Amino acid sequence: MGKLLRVLSIEDMEEETQLVMGELRRAGYLPSWARVDTARAMAAALERQPWDIAISDHPLPRFNAFDALELLKTMQVDLPFIVVSGRIGEHTAVRVMKAGAHDCIMKDSLLRLVPAIERELREAEERRERRRAEAALRDSEARFRSITAKVPGMVFQMQRAADGTLCFTYASEGAAALCGLPREAIQADAGAFTRLIHPADRDDFHGSLAVSARTMKHWNWEGRLRTDQEAIKWANCRATPRVLATDEVQWDGLMLNITEAKRREAQMKESRELLRELSAHRESAREQERKQIASEIHDELGQILAALQLEIAHLEMSCGEDRPQVQSKTRTMTHLLDRAVDVVRSVTADLRPGVLDLGLAAAIEWQAQEFETRTGIPCLLRFSNRDVSMAENRATALFRIVQESLTNVARHADASSVTITLAKNDGSLYLEVADDGRGVDPERVDRNKSFGLLGIRERTAMLGGRLEIRGSPDHGTMLAVYVPLQLGEG
Repeated sequence: MGKLLRVLSIEDMEEETQLVMGELRRAGYLPSWARVDTARAMAAALERQPWDIAISDHPLPRFNAFDALELLKTMQVDLPFIVVSGRIGEHTAVRVMKAGAHDCIMKDSLLRLVPAIERELREAEERRERRRAEAALRDSEARFRSITAKVPGMVFQMQRAADGTLCFTYASEGAAALCGLPREAIQADAGAFTRLIHPADRDDFHGSLAVSARTMKHWNWEGRLRTDQEAIKWANCRATPRVLATDEVQWDGLMLNITEAKRREAQMKESRELLRELSAHRESAREQERKQIASEIHDELGQILAALQLEIAHLEMSCGEDRPQVQSKTRTMTHLLDRAVDVVRSVTADLRPGVLDLGLAAAIEWQAQEFETRTGIPCLLRFSNRDVSMAENRATALFRIVQESLTNVARHADASSVTITLAKNDGSLYLEVADDGRGVDPERVDRNKSFGLLGIRERTAMLGGRLEIRGSPDHGTMLAVYVPLQLGEG
Protein backbone atom coordinates (compact mmCIF):
# COMPACT_ATOMS: atom_id res chain seq x y z
CA MET A 1 0.00 0.00 0.00
CA GLY A 2 1.36 3.44 -0.95
CA LYS A 3 2.53 6.03 1.51
CA LEU A 4 0.31 9.03 2.09
CA LEU A 5 1.91 12.37 1.28
CA ARG A 6 0.26 15.76 1.78
CA VAL A 7 1.59 18.15 -0.86
CA LEU A 8 1.05 21.90 -1.01
CA SER A 9 1.56 22.76 -4.71
CA ILE A 10 2.43 26.40 -5.40
CA GLU A 11 1.66 26.43 -9.13
CA ASP A 12 -0.56 28.39 -11.52
CA MET A 13 -1.08 25.52 -14.02
CA GLU A 14 -3.02 22.38 -13.02
CA GLU A 15 -1.31 20.19 -15.65
CA GLU A 16 2.08 21.02 -14.15
CA THR A 17 0.80 19.97 -10.72
CA GLN A 18 -0.55 16.72 -12.19
CA LEU A 19 2.85 16.07 -13.75
CA VAL A 20 4.51 16.24 -10.31
CA MET A 21 1.78 14.10 -8.69
CA GLY A 22 2.26 11.44 -11.34
CA GLU A 23 5.94 11.29 -10.56
CA LEU A 24 5.09 10.75 -6.88
CA ARG A 25 2.60 7.99 -7.69
CA ARG A 26 5.20 6.16 -9.73
CA ALA A 27 7.47 6.28 -6.68
CA GLY A 28 4.80 4.55 -4.56
CA TYR A 29 3.24 7.57 -2.87
CA LEU A 30 -0.46 8.36 -2.48
CA PRO A 31 -0.41 12.14 -2.76
CA SER A 32 -3.17 14.42 -1.60
CA TRP A 33 -2.69 18.02 -2.63
CA ALA A 34 -3.95 21.51 -2.88
CA ARG A 35 -2.82 23.96 -5.57
CA VAL A 36 -2.39 27.64 -4.69
CA ASP A 37 -1.05 30.55 -6.71
CA THR A 38 -1.48 33.53 -4.38
CA ALA A 39 -0.28 34.48 -0.91
CA ARG A 40 -3.87 34.56 0.42
CA ALA A 41 -4.63 31.08 -0.91
CA MET A 42 -1.38 29.71 0.50
CA ALA A 43 -2.02 31.24 3.94
CA ALA A 44 -5.53 29.75 3.98
CA ALA A 45 -4.17 26.34 3.03
CA LEU A 46 -1.52 26.48 5.77
CA GLU A 47 -4.13 27.39 8.37
CA ARG A 48 -6.56 24.73 7.16
CA GLN A 49 -4.34 21.65 7.70
CA PRO A 50 -0.73 20.49 8.18
CA TRP A 51 1.33 19.61 5.11
CA ASP A 52 4.28 17.26 4.55
CA ILE A 53 6.01 19.24 1.78
CA ALA A 54 5.66 22.33 -0.37
CA ILE A 55 6.56 22.13 -4.12
CA SER A 56 6.75 25.54 -5.78
CA ASP A 57 7.13 26.75 -9.34
CA HIS A 58 9.03 30.00 -9.97
CA PRO A 59 8.06 32.49 -11.08
CA LEU A 60 4.26 32.73 -11.13
CA PRO A 61 2.19 35.56 -12.60
CA ARG A 62 0.99 36.80 -9.17
CA PHE A 63 3.29 34.90 -6.79
CA ASN A 64 6.79 33.40 -6.58
CA ALA A 65 9.03 31.20 -4.44
CA PHE A 66 10.50 34.19 -2.56
CA ASP A 67 7.04 35.33 -1.50
CA ALA A 68 6.09 31.78 -0.46
CA LEU A 69 9.25 31.38 1.67
CA GLU A 70 8.64 34.75 3.34
CA LEU A 71 5.07 33.70 4.15
CA LEU A 72 6.32 30.46 5.77
CA LYS A 73 8.67 32.50 7.95
CA THR A 74 5.91 34.93 8.89
CA MET A 75 3.54 32.11 9.86
CA GLN A 76 6.44 30.24 11.57
CA VAL A 77 5.80 27.04 9.64
CA ASP A 78 8.69 24.60 9.24
CA LEU A 79 7.83 22.89 5.95
CA PRO A 80 10.24 21.24 3.46
CA PHE A 81 10.26 23.55 0.41
CA ILE A 82 11.43 22.38 -3.03
CA VAL A 83 11.41 24.59 -6.12
CA VAL A 84 10.50 22.76 -9.35
CA SER A 85 10.83 25.15 -12.27
CA GLY A 86 11.40 25.00 -15.97
CA ARG A 87 12.95 28.43 -16.37
CA ILE A 88 14.98 29.36 -13.28
CA GLY A 89 18.50 30.57 -13.74
CA GLU A 90 21.51 29.56 -11.69
CA HIS A 91 21.75 32.97 -10.03
CA THR A 92 18.08 32.91 -9.06
CA ALA A 93 18.37 29.30 -7.81
CA VAL A 94 21.21 30.35 -5.49
CA ARG A 95 19.12 33.26 -4.18
CA VAL A 96 16.13 30.97 -3.56
CA MET A 97 18.30 28.49 -1.64
CA LYS A 98 19.69 31.30 0.50
CA ALA A 99 16.13 32.49 1.15
CA GLY A 100 15.30 29.11 2.70
CA ALA A 101 14.43 26.65 -0.07
CA HIS A 102 15.74 23.15 0.54
CA ASP A 103 16.36 22.21 -3.13
CA CYS A 104 15.90 23.45 -6.70
CA ILE A 105 15.00 20.96 -9.46
CA MET A 106 14.44 21.60 -13.14
CA LYS A 107 11.21 20.21 -14.61
CA ASP A 108 13.20 18.29 -17.19
CA SER A 109 15.09 16.52 -14.36
CA LEU A 110 12.20 15.14 -12.26
CA LEU A 111 14.09 11.92 -11.53
CA ARG A 112 15.75 13.93 -8.71
CA LEU A 113 12.41 14.92 -7.21
CA VAL A 114 11.49 11.84 -5.20
CA PRO A 115 14.98 11.36 -3.64
CA ALA A 116 14.99 15.06 -2.74
CA ILE A 117 11.52 14.79 -1.18
CA GLU A 118 12.50 11.72 0.85
CA ARG A 119 15.68 13.43 2.03
CA GLU A 120 13.80 16.55 3.10
CA LEU A 121 11.09 14.51 4.84
CA ARG A 122 13.78 12.76 6.89
CA GLU A 123 15.47 16.04 7.74
CA ALA A 124 12.14 17.64 8.62
CA GLU A 125 11.41 14.76 11.01
CA GLU A 126 14.85 15.17 12.52
CA ARG A 127 14.17 18.88 13.01
CA ARG A 128 10.84 18.10 14.67
CA GLU A 129 12.52 15.57 16.97
CA ARG A 130 15.19 18.10 17.81
CA ARG A 131 12.59 20.76 18.58
CA ARG A 132 10.67 18.30 20.76
CA ALA A 133 13.87 17.40 22.59
CA GLU A 134 14.79 21.06 23.00
CA ALA A 135 11.30 21.87 24.27
CA ALA A 136 11.46 18.97 26.71
CA LEU A 137 14.89 20.17 27.82
CA ARG A 138 13.59 23.73 28.29
CA ASP A 139 10.65 22.41 30.31
CA SER A 140 12.98 20.26 32.40
CA GLU A 141 15.35 23.17 32.98
CA ALA A 142 12.43 25.44 33.90
CA ARG A 143 11.15 22.88 36.40
CA PHE A 144 14.67 22.41 37.74
CA ARG A 145 15.13 26.18 38.14
CA SER A 146 11.74 26.43 39.80
CA ILE A 147 12.69 23.68 42.26
CA THR A 148 16.19 25.02 42.97
CA ALA A 149 14.78 28.53 43.48
CA LYS A 150 12.81 27.16 46.41
CA VAL A 151 15.82 25.36 47.94
CA PRO A 152 17.35 27.36 50.85
CA GLY A 153 20.87 27.49 49.49
CA MET A 154 22.86 27.12 46.27
CA VAL A 155 22.39 24.04 44.15
CA PHE A 156 25.56 23.52 42.13
CA GLN A 157 27.34 21.34 39.63
CA MET A 158 31.11 21.61 39.83
CA GLN A 159 33.87 19.97 37.80
CA ARG A 160 37.50 19.45 38.73
CA ALA A 161 40.19 18.89 36.12
CA ALA A 162 43.21 16.65 36.68
CA ASP A 163 45.34 19.73 37.54
CA GLY A 164 42.85 20.73 40.24
CA THR A 165 41.21 23.54 38.26
CA LEU A 166 37.58 24.03 39.27
CA CYS A 167 34.63 25.02 37.11
CA PHE A 168 31.02 25.58 38.12
CA THR A 169 28.91 24.32 35.22
CA TYR A 170 25.77 25.26 37.12
CA ALA A 171 24.87 27.43 40.10
CA SER A 172 21.33 28.20 41.18
CA GLU A 173 19.84 31.60 41.97
CA GLY A 174 20.60 30.95 45.65
CA ALA A 175 24.21 31.97 44.92
CA ALA A 176 23.29 35.63 45.35
CA ALA A 177 21.90 35.17 48.87
CA LEU A 178 24.69 32.84 49.99
CA CYS A 179 27.76 34.34 48.32
CA GLY A 180 26.68 37.84 47.40
CA LEU A 181 27.46 37.00 43.74
CA PRO A 182 25.13 36.38 40.79
CA ARG A 183 25.19 32.77 39.62
CA GLU A 184 26.52 33.90 36.22
CA ALA A 185 29.66 35.25 37.89
CA ILE A 186 30.33 31.92 39.63
CA GLN A 187 29.68 29.95 36.44
CA ALA A 188 32.02 32.24 34.49
CA ASP A 189 34.83 32.10 37.07
CA ALA A 190 35.05 29.50 39.87
CA GLY A 191 37.73 31.68 41.44
CA ALA A 192 35.04 34.25 42.21
CA PHE A 193 33.72 31.71 44.72
CA THR A 194 36.97 30.20 46.00
CA ARG A 195 38.34 33.67 46.72
CA LEU A 196 35.46 34.15 49.16
CA ILE A 197 36.65 31.20 51.28
CA HIS A 198 38.33 32.30 54.50
CA PRO A 199 42.12 31.86 54.17
CA ALA A 200 42.18 29.56 57.21
CA ASP A 201 39.64 27.23 55.54
CA ARG A 202 40.96 27.08 51.96
CA ASP A 203 43.38 24.21 52.48
CA ASP A 204 40.63 22.12 54.05
CA PHE A 205 38.29 22.97 51.13
CA HIS A 206 40.73 21.83 48.45
CA GLY A 207 42.04 18.93 50.55
CA SER A 208 38.61 17.47 51.25
CA LEU A 209 37.69 17.90 47.57
CA ALA A 210 40.84 16.04 46.51
CA VAL A 211 40.04 13.18 48.91
CA SER A 212 36.50 12.94 47.53
CA ALA A 213 37.86 12.89 43.95
CA ARG A 214 40.37 10.18 44.82
CA THR A 215 38.02 7.94 46.80
CA MET A 216 34.76 8.78 44.96
CA LYS A 217 33.11 9.23 48.36
CA HIS A 218 30.51 11.79 49.37
CA TRP A 219 31.99 15.29 49.84
CA ASN A 220 31.08 17.15 53.02
CA TRP A 221 32.82 20.43 53.84
CA GLU A 222 32.14 23.22 56.29
CA GLY A 223 33.90 26.55 56.18
CA ARG A 224 33.63 30.31 56.32
CA LEU A 225 32.92 32.65 53.41
CA ARG A 226 33.82 36.34 53.41
CA THR A 227 31.24 38.15 51.25
CA ASP A 228 31.53 41.54 49.57
CA GLN A 229 30.05 43.11 52.67
CA GLU A 230 32.94 41.61 54.67
CA ALA A 231 30.42 39.59 56.62
CA ILE A 232 31.48 36.09 57.67
CA LYS A 233 29.08 33.34 56.69
CA TRP A 234 29.37 29.66 57.47
CA ALA A 235 28.63 27.35 54.53
CA ASN A 236 28.14 23.59 54.35
CA CYS A 237 28.75 21.76 51.06
CA ARG A 238 27.37 18.27 50.48
CA ALA A 239 27.85 16.69 47.06
CA THR A 240 28.16 13.36 45.28
CA PRO A 241 31.07 12.83 42.85
CA ARG A 242 31.10 11.01 39.52
CA VAL A 243 33.71 10.60 36.78
CA LEU A 244 32.88 12.09 33.37
CA ALA A 245 33.88 10.69 29.99
CA THR A 246 36.65 13.32 29.92
CA ASP A 247 38.09 11.81 33.16
CA GLU A 248 37.13 14.98 35.01
CA VAL A 249 35.32 14.61 38.33
CA GLN A 250 31.95 16.28 38.69
CA TRP A 251 30.06 16.96 41.92
CA ASP A 252 26.31 17.51 42.06
CA GLY A 253 25.38 19.01 45.38
CA LEU A 254 23.95 21.65 47.65
CA MET A 255 25.61 24.47 49.56
CA LEU A 256 23.72 25.74 52.60
CA ASN A 257 24.09 28.81 54.78
CA ILE A 258 24.63 27.40 58.29
CA THR A 259 25.63 30.69 59.92
CA GLU A 260 22.62 30.72 62.21
CA ALA A 261 23.16 27.08 63.18
CA LYS A 262 26.82 27.85 63.95
CA ARG A 263 25.77 30.85 66.03
CA ARG A 264 23.35 28.70 68.03
CA GLU A 265 26.03 26.03 68.37
CA ALA A 266 28.49 28.62 69.70
CA GLN A 267 25.87 29.92 72.11
CA MET A 268 25.12 26.41 73.28
CA LYS A 269 28.82 25.69 73.70
CA GLU A 270 29.27 28.92 75.62
CA SER A 271 26.26 28.04 77.75
CA ARG A 272 27.68 24.59 78.46
CA GLU A 273 31.02 26.14 79.37
CA LEU A 274 29.31 28.57 81.72
CA LEU A 275 27.35 25.72 83.29
CA ARG A 276 30.56 23.73 83.63
CA GLU A 277 32.30 26.68 85.24
CA LEU A 278 29.34 27.15 87.55
CA SER A 279 29.38 23.46 88.39
CA ALA A 280 33.12 23.59 89.00
CA HIS A 281 32.72 26.64 91.21
CA ARG A 282 29.87 24.96 93.09
CA GLU A 283 31.89 21.78 93.51
CA SER A 284 34.91 23.77 94.66
CA ALA A 285 32.76 25.68 97.13
CA ARG A 286 31.21 22.43 98.33
CA GLU A 287 34.60 20.82 98.84
CA GLN A 288 35.84 23.92 100.64
CA GLU A 289 32.75 23.85 102.85
CA ARG A 290 33.27 20.16 103.53
CA LYS A 291 36.89 20.86 104.42
CA GLN A 292 35.87 23.68 106.75
CA ILE A 293 33.12 21.63 108.42
CA ALA A 294 35.45 18.65 108.80
CA SER A 295 38.09 20.92 110.32
CA GLU A 296 35.59 22.46 112.73
CA ILE A 297 34.22 19.07 113.77
CA HIS A 298 37.71 17.70 114.22
CA ASP A 299 39.04 20.70 116.08
CA GLU A 300 36.08 21.93 118.09
CA LEU A 301 34.03 18.82 118.74
CA GLY A 302 37.14 16.66 118.92
CA GLN A 303 38.64 18.89 121.62
CA ILE A 304 35.38 18.86 123.61
CA LEU A 305 35.19 15.06 123.42
CA ALA A 306 38.84 14.77 124.40
CA ALA A 307 38.23 17.06 127.41
CA LEU A 308 35.20 14.99 128.42
CA GLN A 309 37.31 11.83 128.28
CA LEU A 310 39.87 13.44 130.58
CA GLU A 311 37.19 14.64 132.98
CA ILE A 312 35.54 11.21 133.13
CA ALA A 313 38.91 9.56 133.72
CA HIS A 314 39.60 12.01 136.55
CA LEU A 315 36.13 11.35 138.01
CA GLU A 316 36.70 7.60 137.85
CA MET A 317 40.00 7.89 139.71
CA SER A 318 38.50 10.25 142.31
CA CYS A 319 35.63 7.97 143.22
CA GLY A 320 37.73 4.92 143.92
CA GLU A 321 36.46 1.37 143.98
CA ASP A 322 34.25 1.88 147.04
CA ARG A 323 31.59 3.39 144.85
CA PRO A 324 30.80 0.69 142.25
CA GLN A 325 27.71 2.41 140.87
CA VAL A 326 29.69 5.52 139.96
CA GLN A 327 32.43 3.32 138.47
CA SER A 328 29.84 1.60 136.26
CA LYS A 329 28.43 4.89 135.06
CA THR A 330 31.84 6.30 134.24
CA ARG A 331 32.73 3.17 132.23
CA THR A 332 29.46 3.51 130.28
CA MET A 333 30.17 7.17 129.66
CA THR A 334 33.71 6.33 128.50
CA HIS A 335 32.31 3.74 126.09
CA LEU A 336 29.79 6.25 124.67
CA LEU A 337 32.51 8.88 124.31
CA ASP A 338 34.70 6.38 122.42
CA ARG A 339 31.79 5.73 120.05
CA ALA A 340 31.25 9.48 119.62
CA VAL A 341 34.95 9.92 118.78
CA ASP A 342 34.65 7.15 116.15
CA VAL A 343 31.58 8.85 114.66
CA VAL A 344 33.41 12.18 114.53
CA ARG A 345 36.36 10.56 112.75
CA SER A 346 34.01 8.82 110.30
CA VAL A 347 32.07 12.01 109.56
CA THR A 348 35.21 14.08 109.05
CA ALA A 349 36.67 11.38 106.81
CA ASP A 350 33.49 11.32 104.71
CA LEU A 351 33.44 15.09 104.46
CA ARG A 352 37.10 15.27 103.48
CA PRO A 353 39.74 12.67 104.31
CA GLY A 354 42.67 14.34 105.98
CA VAL A 355 44.91 11.93 104.11
CA LEU A 356 44.30 14.04 100.97
CA ASP A 357 46.84 16.44 102.44
CA LEU A 358 49.42 13.67 101.90
CA GLY A 359 48.69 13.45 98.17
CA LEU A 360 46.33 11.76 95.70
CA ALA A 361 48.04 8.36 95.81
CA ALA A 362 47.87 8.20 99.62
CA ALA A 363 44.20 9.23 99.57
CA ILE A 364 43.33 6.53 97.01
CA GLU A 365 45.21 3.93 99.06
CA TRP A 366 43.29 4.94 102.19
CA GLN A 367 39.97 4.79 100.31
CA ALA A 368 40.85 1.33 98.96
CA GLN A 369 41.55 0.07 102.48
CA GLU A 370 38.29 1.55 103.73
CA PHE A 371 36.41 -0.10 100.83
CA GLU A 372 38.05 -3.48 101.47
CA THR A 373 37.28 -3.26 105.20
CA ARG A 374 33.66 -2.28 104.60
CA THR A 375 32.82 -4.71 101.75
CA GLY A 376 35.34 -7.52 102.13
CA ILE A 377 36.24 -7.17 98.41
CA PRO A 378 40.03 -7.22 97.83
CA CYS A 379 41.31 -4.04 96.23
CA LEU A 380 44.61 -4.19 94.30
CA LEU A 381 46.55 -0.97 93.75
CA ARG A 382 48.82 -0.40 90.76
CA PHE A 383 50.70 2.88 91.02
CA SER A 384 53.43 3.49 88.46
CA ASN A 385 54.41 6.59 90.40
CA ARG A 386 53.16 7.49 93.87
CA ASP A 387 54.63 10.99 93.64
CA VAL A 388 51.66 12.63 91.88
CA SER A 389 51.37 16.33 92.69
CA MET A 390 48.26 18.17 91.62
CA ALA A 391 46.28 21.24 92.60
CA GLU A 392 44.13 20.47 95.63
CA ASN A 393 40.80 20.94 93.88
CA ARG A 394 41.85 18.70 90.93
CA ALA A 395 43.22 15.98 93.23
CA THR A 396 39.99 16.10 95.23
CA ALA A 397 37.93 15.71 92.02
CA LEU A 398 39.92 12.60 91.03
CA PHE A 399 39.56 11.19 94.54
CA ARG A 400 35.77 11.69 94.35
CA ILE A 401 35.75 9.82 91.01
CA VAL A 402 37.49 6.88 92.70
CA GLN A 403 35.13 7.10 95.65
CA GLU A 404 32.01 7.09 93.44
CA SER A 405 33.39 4.27 91.26
CA LEU A 406 33.97 2.08 94.31
CA THR A 407 30.47 2.89 95.56
CA ASN A 408 29.06 1.68 92.21
CA VAL A 409 31.11 -1.51 92.46
CA ALA A 410 29.79 -2.20 95.95
CA ARG A 411 26.18 -1.54 94.92
CA HIS A 412 25.92 -3.11 91.47
CA ALA A 413 28.93 -5.14 90.35
CA ASP A 414 28.77 -8.27 92.56
CA ALA A 415 32.55 -8.35 92.11
CA SER A 416 35.15 -10.52 93.82
CA SER A 417 38.04 -8.08 93.30
CA VAL A 418 38.82 -4.53 92.23
CA THR A 419 41.98 -3.06 90.67
CA ILE A 420 42.85 0.64 90.81
CA THR A 421 45.56 1.92 88.44
CA LEU A 422 47.24 5.33 88.63
CA ALA A 423 49.89 6.26 86.08
CA LYS A 424 51.51 9.28 84.44
CA ASN A 425 52.16 9.24 80.70
CA ASP A 426 53.17 12.00 78.24
CA GLY A 427 51.82 14.93 80.19
CA SER A 428 48.63 13.25 81.30
CA LEU A 429 47.38 11.26 84.26
CA TYR A 430 45.62 7.94 83.78
CA LEU A 431 43.20 6.63 86.42
CA GLU A 432 41.43 3.30 86.07
CA VAL A 433 39.00 1.43 88.30
CA ALA A 434 38.28 -2.12 87.06
CA ASP A 435 36.27 -4.95 88.60
CA ASP A 436 35.58 -8.60 87.68
CA GLY A 437 31.86 -8.42 88.39
CA ARG A 438 28.75 -8.91 86.33
CA GLY A 439 29.79 -6.29 83.77
CA VAL A 440 27.83 -3.56 82.11
CA ASP A 441 26.30 -3.03 78.66
CA PRO A 442 28.04 0.00 77.04
CA GLU A 443 24.76 1.10 75.42
CA ARG A 444 23.03 1.12 78.80
CA VAL A 445 25.93 3.13 80.22
CA ASP A 446 25.38 5.83 77.56
CA ARG A 447 21.69 6.00 78.50
CA ASN A 448 22.33 5.82 82.23
CA LYS A 449 21.27 9.03 83.96
CA SER A 450 22.23 8.06 87.51
CA PHE A 451 23.67 10.86 89.61
CA GLY A 452 26.79 8.82 90.30
CA LEU A 453 27.79 8.51 86.65
CA LEU A 454 26.65 12.05 85.92
CA GLY A 455 28.90 13.26 88.72
CA ILE A 456 31.85 11.29 87.33
CA ARG A 457 31.26 12.69 83.83
CA GLU A 458 30.93 16.22 85.15
CA ARG A 459 34.09 16.03 87.25
CA THR A 460 36.00 14.58 84.28
CA ALA A 461 34.80 17.46 82.09
CA MET A 462 35.79 19.96 84.78
CA LEU A 463 39.29 18.50 84.71
CA GLY A 464 39.39 18.82 80.90
CA GLY A 465 39.72 15.06 80.67
CA ARG A 466 38.19 12.14 78.83
CA LEU A 467 36.07 9.35 80.30
CA GLU A 468 35.83 5.80 78.98
CA ILE A 469 33.58 3.07 80.35
CA ARG A 470 33.92 -0.41 78.89
CA GLY A 471 32.43 -3.70 79.92
CA SER A 472 30.51 -6.76 78.88
CA PRO A 473 28.12 -9.08 80.72
CA ASP A 474 29.94 -11.41 83.18
CA HIS A 475 33.34 -9.94 82.25
CA GLY A 476 33.50 -6.95 84.55
CA THR A 477 33.58 -3.21 84.03
CA MET A 478 36.46 -0.81 83.46
CA LEU A 479 36.19 2.94 84.09
CA ALA A 480 39.13 5.00 82.83
CA VAL A 481 39.82 8.73 83.12
CA TYR A 482 42.50 10.57 81.10
CA VAL A 483 43.37 13.96 82.58
CA PRO A 484 45.91 16.38 81.06
CA LEU A 485 48.39 17.66 83.61
CA GLN A 486 48.60 21.42 84.03
CA LEU A 487 51.73 23.50 84.30
CA GLY A 488 53.48 22.69 87.56
CA GLU A 489 51.68 19.36 88.03
CA GLY A 490 53.31 15.99 87.68
